Amino acid sequence: MFRDTFLRYRYGCLKLFAREGDSVVFMGSAFIVHNEGYLVTAAHLLYTQQNLLVITGASGDDFQPVSNEEHTPIPVNVVEIDHDRDLALLKIDTEIKIEMPDHLIGVPENVHIGHYVSCVGYPFGFHHVFNQAIQSAIVSAKMITKNGTNIFLFNSMVHLGTRGGPLIDVDEGRVIGVVAGQFDPFEAAPKFMREEDLPGSSFSYAISIEYVEEMLKNQGAEIV
Repeated sequence: MFRDTFLRYRYGCLKLFAREGDSVVFMGSAFIVHNEGYLVTAAHLLYTQQNLLVITGASGDDFQPVSNEEHTPIPVNVVEIDHDRDLALLKIDTEIKIEMPDHLIGVPENVHIGHYVSCVGYPFGFHHVFNQAIQSAIVSAKMITKNGTNIFLFNSMVHLGTRGGPLIDVDEGRVIGVVAGQFDPFEAAPKFMREEDLPGSSFSYAISIEYVEEMLKNQGAEIV
């Protein structure tokens, strides 16, 4: 089950960097959502919108080195940002052939509490450990944030480098959300509760993929 998910998405989940002089700085994960070269990530990762690039990662079954100096960077541009939903749509800035699964984008309304999900990304990229990893969880809740954004809460704490990667419905093999990070109950709680001693969260959340569909339609990209 999780094996099939990993095989389906391992090549479409990329490392996101910003070039600074002669070096590159890791920002998080991003993933391909359309064969015309569109990718999506979490908007809050983009401390800059200049000189962005993505790099594929080794993702086979063999033991892989934690860091590989031989990279093939692919330039990307920001084409749309939705700060309210914390989403950024990127586009590959070069002519390359992209092969990706059909029917990649799932239907959030069809995902039920208790569904198995997984996320793929580069959890330890900020520590210069660039191995791709898959993480499993279940959908613990479906929430609407204070600004009206639909999010999935899932029972696994993601590391910083996984942010921007896909949350995948394991049963359907389709992406249902964009991983945004650890769930902060202080941000979600009503204002009158903010001075209560709320516990830390071992849950994470993902922004529903439906907003990515809207962004792709804004670019004239046909969803398949």
